[in-house]
Amino acid sequence: MGILGTERSEAEELLKENGGFLRRLLDRPHTKNPNIDAIFFDMDGTIVHYDLPIGLSTWAALGWALGIFSEQEEWVEQYLTKRVSFEEVWKTCAQRIAGRTFEEIRDVLFPCAGLPPYSRGFTDCIPLLRHHYRLGIISSGISVVAEEIQKSLHLDFECSNLLGLSQGKFDGTHAVRVPFDHKSEVVRKQADALGIPMGRICFVGDSSNDIQVFRAVGLPVAYNPKTEAVIEAAHGNVIGDFLQLPLLLEKF
Repeated sequence: MGILGTERSEAEELLKENGGFLRRLLDRPHTKNPNIDAIFFDMDGTIVHYDLPIGLSTWAALGWALGIFSEQEEWVEQYLTKRVSFEEVWKTCAQRIAGRTFEEIRDVLFPCAGLPPYSRGFTDCIPLLRHHYRLGIISSGISVVAEEIQKSLHLDFECSNLLGLSQGKFDGTHAVRVPFDHKSEVVRKQADALGIPMGRICFVGDSSNDIQVFRAVGLPVAYNPKTEAVIEAAHGNVIGDFLQLPLLLEKF
């Protein structure tokens, strides 16, 4: 009922027609939205969600894996109180973990049989959308996860923040490609690179730093939004399961 937006009687009838299998009902050809050409996804809290003592992001997962989470919290607090820049946070982190190995973070960042902890329905919705839209990730999270998602799900692109690895070890280098408070500028550059107007972009995000993007694109969608402000910026386009996204696109 929730995914299809139907009454109980209609949902029961649809299930009966599909032998009681929800997958048969949802795994169907998607009708392209004629007004949308690309879907950009936020990563942390949107397409992945880590089950950690504190935090849900790739950044937090890195910290817990390497035992530096409390230090990361201090760096972020300094950024939020404008004592350091976002660039300086990443530089400090890169220097702090230089020499640590990828093996130390593998099981935390990829805990599901070598995969990241995908949000409900994400891997199922991608095949439904791939043939109709350009798909990619724009995230302030860690590139090692975004790159693996792009590769394994055959997305068109990813843009995230780099902590350099060399021969299996962090080498102290970094590159901030998606500043936390300036994601909309990155979205615009990626749209221009694809030759797609901002009005024909769908962006799926979850938190306050996605609000600027929501206001700039044609179809903003909030996945399990954190605040009312996020819901308002998404014009009430809210999903709690990614299998709702193809349906929302068809109705928009």
